Amino acid sequence: MNKTVLVTGATGYLGSHLVKRLVHENFQVYVFVRDKDNLKKMSGLQNRIGILDFRDNLDIKFDFIVHAATCYGRNNETHSEIFNNNVLLPIKILEKNTHLQNSIFVNVDTILNKYINLYAFTKKQFLEYLIFNQKKFKSVVNVQFDFMYGPNEESCKFTQYLLESFKKQYEVQLTKGEQIRNFIYIDDLVEGFYKIITHLNEVLKMEQFYEFQIGSDSNMKLKEYILLLHKLSASNSKLLFGAVPYRENELMKTTINNDAIKKIGWKAKFDIEESLFNCIKEGR
Repeated sequence: MNKTVLVTGATGYLGSHLVKRLVHENFQVYVFVRDKDNLKKMSGLQNRIGILDFRDNLDIKFDFIVHAATCYGRNNETHSEIFNNNVLLPIKILEKNTHLQNSIFVNVDTILNKYINLYAFTKKQFLEYLIFNQKKFKSVVNVQFDFMYGPNEESCKFTQYLLESFKKQYEVQLTKGEQIRNFIYIDDLVEGFYKIITHLNEVLKMEQFYEFQIGSDSNMKLKEYILLLHKLSASNSKLLFGAVPYRENELMKTTINNDAIKKIGWKAKFDIEESLFNCIKEGR
């Protein structure tokens, strides 16, 4: 019998890619959306998924809930809007539909320091809520990663912003780029979530709360990443490193531990040069 999965944030970048993969693998997939008119990333899938409204009372039993919905605060949202989307809304959904707590809850978290911005702060607040209430769920699985990238992201995402700037030959103002980050391609990240979902029964035999980190085996300075993308784009854009100051509590070095995810058979398949070239090619 096919497993039933509920995905929040299915109209976002990670959520939409995960939904496509789960549908391809014959999972019974339902998605939570706030705007049923905003389903362009679900093109071709509407007849193969169940589309639910956040206000719906649910009577469906889900094996897994993947909570990928988030508000980054990149579109001038107020503090209360970010807090509502990242903390209050998922709690209200769980309170309204208490039977959802019989599912395995897979939370999409961030590796960022919670004091770097309100997005990271509110994501950590919701995680603390899950940990505090973990015994109410069948199990809670928290998943962290650092710098996700892939083709055709939203323009507000850093890689897509660079690609669009390089294409138009714009001058780009940047920090010094000394941050050491872990870059993970969208296809590798989705494969990690798929491995987690399909191996959870063996992982969670003795664990109420479990945490995975997904990332490449080696880190890279942000400046090196930008220069590589610039080179592969064959752009003449001028790069102004040091023109932008670091944020307060800037994450200067990422630490990703892949041991847990590798134990269930995951490994990164895409090297960074190949995957960045894919981003450039698909964006042309």
